[in-house]
Amino acid sequence: MSMTNEQVQLGVKPFMSEFKDQFRNLLSSFVQQLDENGYCYLEDIETLKDKDISTYEFLKDRGIQAKYGMAISDNNGMVIGFVSVEYLDKRNANVQIIDKVFKEQQKVFETLLNL
Repeated sequence: MSMTNEQVQLGVKPFMSEFKDQFRNLLSSFVQQLDENGYCYLEDIETLKDKDISTYEFLKDRGIQAKYGMAISDNNGMVIGFVSVEYLDKRNANVQIIDKVFKEQQKVFETLLNL
């Protein structure tokens, strides 16, 4: 998998160029939950320590404390990508706002990617 778009805040180092042609198992539990549920909310990456060490180490090495993702599907319901929000400080995450925005924008992303 490869990242095709990225938006970062001032003071946050972009990493799109580093996230090219990566194996899905780098984020295996995250991608699995996206496939199964259509979303994955990791409110604290510490919960991954005993379940998925590769995802845990990848996020920890980048300073990520929380990661939220929403699956993007094609017209046949097959997951073709995801949108993700990452927090360097999990205290700044507002799950209600993240969930609301994901639900409001999911069809927009899917429509654009299925053109």
